[in-house]
Amino acid sequence: MSETTEKLEMYDNSAAGRYEARIDNRVAVSHYRLTGSTITFTHTQVPEGLEGQGIASQLVRFGLEEARARGLTVISRCSFVSAYIQRHPEYQPPEDDELLASLDLLGSKDLRADETADPAEAPPEPRRPPQLCSRCRAQL
Repeated sequence: MSETTEKLEMYDNSAAGRYEARIDNRVAVSHYRLTGSTITFTHTQVPEGLEGQGIASQLVRFGLEEARARGLTVISRCSFVSAYIQRHPEYQPPEDDELLASLDLLGSKDLRADETADPAEAPPEPRRPPQLCSRCRAQL
């Protein structure tokens, strides 16, 4: 851990709708919107000169841990948060077979439970629209 990241002070600035990591007089932020029991991460930014030191990762982990502790559903509209969640499976939501079955995404029988099922009979993977960063509109 670098000297910079050891000096981080992280907290939830709920009035501004963002998690903050303060170091000296500079602030890294991860913006969010809270709606009911859902938190939507919208943008993460680290001050110039502090990039590449793991500050954004620590800040996002802090925000995800806070969301988990509060029982919030997480939605990412931030490319950095999305990439972080992809790299850290402990923050990915568990699959809900009941929900998938109710949406008929598994078909009439659960093919994952039947290892002898013909793969040609498997329903196609559901298509998801591409995710875009809400600030820069870059595809994730």
